[in-house]
Amino acid sequence: PQGCMGDRCDQQEGKCVLGCDLDHWGVDCENTCPQFTKDGCDRGTGKPNNCEPTRFPSYLEGQGVCSMCPETCRSQYCDKNGMCTVNGCENGFWGEACEKRCPDGCSAACTQDGGECVADVPVSVHTEDERQELDDATEYIPSTNCNKQRTKDPIVLDGLDIPVGTELLSKGDLKGKTKSKIGWLDTSGPGAKIFFRFPPCKPGWTGLNCNIPCHLTCSICVQFREEDGRKLPGNTEDDCLACQDIHPSTLLKTGPARCECITDATRQQNGKCVCDPPEDTKRYSKFDMGRRPPATKRCRTPCRRGTQEAFGDDKSAVCLGNAVVRMMYKNDKKILARTEHACPKGQWQVDDDGKVCVRADYAKYILHDEDDFSFLEGGSRRERFFKELAQASSGHYASQEEEEDTLEPEDNWHHWRQLAFAQEGAEADMSRNCPSPRPPQPL
Repeated sequence: PQGCMGDRCDQQEGKCVLGCDLDHWGVDCENTCPQFTKDGCDRGTGKPNNCEPTRFPSYLEGQGVCSMCPETCRSQYCDKNGMCTVNGCENGFWGEACEKRCPDGCSAACTQDGGECVADVPVSVHTEDERQELDDATEYIPSTNCNKQRTKDPIVLDGLDIPVGTELLSKGDLKGKTKSKIGWLDTSGPGAKIFFRFPPCKPGWTGLNCNIPCHLTCSICVQFREEDGRKLPGNTEDDCLACQDIHPSTLLKTGPARCECITDATRQQNGKCVCDPPEDTKRYSKFDMGRRPPATKRCRTPCRRGTQEAFGDDKSAVCLGNAVVRMMYKNDKKILARTEHACPKGQWQVDDDGKVCVRADYAKYILHDEDDFSFLEGGSRRERFFKELAQASSGHYASQEEEEDTLEPEDNWHHWRQLAFAQEGAEADMSRNCPSPRPPQPL
């Protein structure tokens, strides 16, 4: 028969003397081994001895086959029993066959044997394009003597979103190496296995399985805290790594620490910080989350509806009633042309009778639009004022909390943008002497 090993068979009965070759099975070696078989198959059952990558020997309806490894095995590589012991699990799964999902609170990955959330997250690099993308998106971390690297651009590898600033670890296929060795990564087979450091828990969660809420003042907290030699969940107010964005609080030192109230804010009985109410009844307290550069939280006291804020040359401010402001815009030409005012020294007369006086620098601020940041605010102060009056009269005025913040002179966005770029440039200079990545050299 064609499947006999060495083409040798019994001359009387035609049976294979030495057994079947690697591609056949059966009493007379008449059957072909299953597709994807490696190293031959069992003569009696046809079960493959080994299979090509991403498959494992098994049975289907009594016949030997090479079945697909579980998709949740990393790079879909498994052992001869279909278990994910070769390369571990895809991120988000655990178990011998990676059949279980990691706890919802894990940020990216968990241990394969216990499902505990971990910080060091494996990522597979499968192609040369991905390797080059990794090289382009990473940089040395300043002030680390070129021993550590991080992402400088967001990148997606192995289905995982890796944000800017994520540390690339010297472990896995980069063990003991730095960014300059990325060009040597072997992307064949299951791909190169590298590790990024993520927070083990999603924001707001702590504990072994990241299923315990952080303290209400923390937006991010440590996974564990030490107490009497024991590891306990980091759910106390002293375990914060970041404070709630919606609270006027901040960390005064590198965490873990307590979120302290910022200036002009006081802690309430429930532990939350709240901006203090102003003494001026024409103002109200408002918390600025620092969405504009510089991203610094602060408690502000804007003018209440029905008033307009005016700034003085000494950086003081006052809330002028809408009736006074409307009078100033109505009489603006008279006010600016007037050489003598029936008001105390340093004040301008804004009505015809000299009964309404406004400090000169406040009046100038209202009437002069040259210093108005209208490119951000949507029109001059005058235009916005009458627009707000129209909204108020039509009943479409936004609530006090919904009103758009007004920019103070020091809030010029372009100025802070320039400062941010200057800081980035300073950091870049610190890492300019780190070794550059080199392409692989021929052996």
